[in-house]
Amino acid sequence: MKNLSNQVQLIGNLGKEPQIKEFESGKLMASFSIATTDYYTNQQGQRVNDTQWHQLVAWGKKAELIRDYVSKGNRIAVA
Repeated sequence: MKNLSNQVQLIGNLGKEPQIKEFESGKLMASFSIATTDYYTNQQGQRVNDTQWHQLVAWGKKAELIRDYVSKGNRIAVA
C-alpha cells in the first residue's frame, strides 16, 4: 500500500485573495481557490470553455509563500 498514491498538478488563476489564518501556535494556513479552464469543440463545431474551481489549503512554509507572493488573478501551478 505504501507505493499507491495519486499525484495532481493544477495550473490556473486565483479567483480571489488568499485567506491567511495564523493559529495560536504560530502555524499558518492559507486557503484559496484557483480556476482551471479546458477547451473543446462540441458536435456543432463551436468552441466550448469548461472552467472548474478548486478549493485548496496550504500549511506552514507553503502558506507563507502564498501569503507573500500570490494575489487575485495570479496564474499559479500547484503540484
